This record gives sequence, structure tokens and C-alpha cells, in this order.
Amino acid sequence: MIIEGAQVTAQNLAISAASTNTTPVDLGLNGDYYDAQPWLFVNLTAGFTAGAIASVKVQTADAEAFAAAVDVMTVTVPTTIAQTAPAKLIVMKLPRGMKRWMRLVVAASGTPAGGAVFAGLSTGAPT
Repeated sequence: MIIEGAQVTAQNLAISAASTNTTPVDLGLNGDYYDAQPWLFVNLTAGFTAGAIASVKVQTADAEAFAAAVDVMTVTVPTTIAQTAPAKLIVMKLPRGMKRWMRLVVAASGTPAGGAVFAGLSTGAPT
């Protein structure tokens, strides 16, 4: 898998609050990114010592400030995924209907500590 730096929305982002926003990614003037839908991936790069990621919301907006953010979808992370060590949490196609900007809102359960994520977009299936 080749990942362009401009398509990374979180690079070892510490998850230490109930809700954490990732860095916005510019999908281009027309929004919906290439002709083919890119893959969205969220990987846990450091395991949690407390708490866990409960869900990841995909948001889109016309402007980078996200003043008028639109919730596209929310993915619940299965509780069967152990989050005490690095793991793949989400691998899926980015939904259609995206505007120019995309970001993720990571929601944690409990009092999260120790966890970090690497997330972004890829034109090839993440491995």
C-alpha cells in the first residue's frame, strides 16, 4: 500500500479524550475524490492502557474550518478487537457524497490512555 502524506488524517495521534478530531484532508474541489472511491483505514498504533475507541465518525465540509460539518457515517469498532496492542480497527471504502474536506472524529469509551491511531486514505486496499 502506498500512502501519500497529504492523505494522512492522523499520524500516531494520541487518543486521550472522549472525542478527538483528526487533521482535515483536502479531497479536491469536486469532493468525491478520484473516479474510484479510496480506502479509508484507521489503525491503532499504540495499545490503550485504559479505555478504548468506541466509534469513528466520518465528517465532511466545504471549508477546512468545518464550521458546517456534515456527519456522513459512524462506524462502531467491534468490541471483539483487543485494543491493548496495535490493531486494524477500520478498513473500508470511503462513502460517496463527500465535500471538499474530510476528517474523522474518534470517540473513546472510559478514560482513554496510551492509545494512538494512524488513519488516512489509500487508492489501494490497505494491508
